[in-house]
Amino acid sequence: MTEKRDAVALWGRWEGAFEAEGEPPPGTEIRVQVASPSGRQRTIPGFWDGGSVWRVRVMPDEEGEWQYTTEATGEYPGLHGRAGTFTCARRRSRNRFLRHGAVCVSGDGHYFAHADGTPFFYLGDTVWNGALLSRKADWAVFLRDRAAKRFTGIQFVTHAPWVATYSNREGELAYTNLPWFPVNPHFFRRIDDRIDAINDRGLLALPVMLWAAPFGDATKWNPGAWMPEDPLIKIARYQYARYQAHHVFWILMGDGRYEGEVAELWKRIGRAVFAGNERAPVTIHPCGRNWPYEAFRGEDWMTVIGYQSGHGDSPGQARWINEGPATREWRLEPARPIVDLEPCYEDHIAGHSKMKWDAYRVRRNCYWSMLNAPPAGLTYGAHGIWSWQEKELPPLNHPRTGPAKPWHQAKDLPGSVGMQHMAECFGLLRWWELRPDPGLLAAQPFPDDELKFVSAVRTEDGTQAMVYIPVGCEIRLNAGKRRDGARARWFDPRTGEQSDAQPAEGGVYRTPDDRDWVLLLQNGRISTCR
Repeated sequence: MTEKRDAVALWGRWEGAFEAEGEPPPGTEIRVQVASPSGRQRTIPGFWDGGSVWRVRVMPDEEGEWQYTTEATGEYPGLHGRAGTFTCARRRSRNRFLRHGAVCVSGDGHYFAHADGTPFFYLGDTVWNGALLSRKADWAVFLRDRAAKRFTGIQFVTHAPWVATYSNREGELAYTNLPWFPVNPHFFRRIDDRIDAINDRGLLALPVMLWAAPFGDATKWNPGAWMPEDPLIKIARYQYARYQAHHVFWILMGDGRYEGEVAELWKRIGRAVFAGNERAPVTIHPCGRNWPYEAFRGEDWMTVIGYQSGHGDSPGQARWINEGPATREWRLEPARPIVDLEPCYEDHIAGHSKMKWDAYRVRRNCYWSMLNAPPAGLTYGAHGIWSWQEKELPPLNHPRTGPAKPWHQAKDLPGSVGMQHMAECFGLLRWWELRPDPGLLAAQPFPDDELKFVSAVRTEDGTQAMVYIPVGCEIRLNAGKRRDGARARWFDPRTGEQSDAQPAEGGVYRTPDDRDWVLLLQNGRISTCR
């Protein structure tokens, strides 16, 4: 038996390499049958890593001795019938995944949790080009900054070309012209390194496997918008096999409009890629204000509702967030976490006013997106970070978004600190039990101004509540003076500072100034009119 010091960490990763004897025929695949110490059987796909080498990766979720046996198409020698064992042991670590286990959808379906039941608050950052274009040292600087600001996930694209870069930093592409295997393994070794760095920081990796946006003349760079079904499945299945033992939250495709025949195509691809997926969350990334989920409601592989509230600031934008499909979807079965994967990007030019999104407007939209359904999380974005700029220029093929700061400047935009304070704010409550409750308010203070919409959520037992007030005003709670010992506090979303909130007669609260504020109530029963 392997000595304990050589044991794989519980919730870590074991990797086996297998070398073919000779040159396998086109399309050769490998999979591994693994048996846990308790005897639970799993089948895990392997992947070609170039030349004659195939690999398989396993995330062990039980302590003790694991057994494995390989199976290869055509029973190819060197790849088929290889058997062995490895040992798994719990390891003391500060890493959230090694302490609590992999992230999955919670039992009630409304939020994310670790394997041991610990709630996982998802706060992501959008770094579409980061894994493709970053230098290793720069990637480490960025991840250290995001972890310090309480981000918990990193969202990125795993292939090139796509519309925002035609290759990775080294000039490589994710797939080749080989008819039997369109994937370039060397390209993905860079992605290995970047995902390892994400997980080592205790951050969840959110790879977008296939960008699918129809993008005018540049559509040819987005494989999900033009490539036939079979190679799309091969590319996505390859990524699944390579990274299913990492700590990931899968995004199958990005930025498309998934309706009609296009929806049917992606449903088939999703089934082909994620059949047998036991744990990691899976979603799709629609284009702005597109809600394709009626067509996907019966798809078991899709466990999360991801959407894009987007970069527009037209008169209907706030209403779509606060009164649109997310406010209804969370009540439907099956229950799934609802996550805004692309709200407005800070410093990005808005689609209608042509003004840059500033920290306040980003923060306002993010709180709205957090409170329009049971809170599960969201993904922040900053212009210059998403495209991983090294010079101040508009991102490739995105001239109307405006010049983007270099990434090392964009990482310090004030909105990212606002996201840190938002995570701190939710951490003050049992956020995973909060549900939208418009009845907590006696009335909207500005019923005719959608940009001043006040959001309210509370726990089912009424002991905790949160109210986001986007502009200073008075609000009246239906609970009035009938709170039984609840403590009221103001939370400043700019600084994270807290102060006591004293209601006036009739349950009226007045914000400390004319800016946006969060009102927190807890430790008492709030009897609202629903």
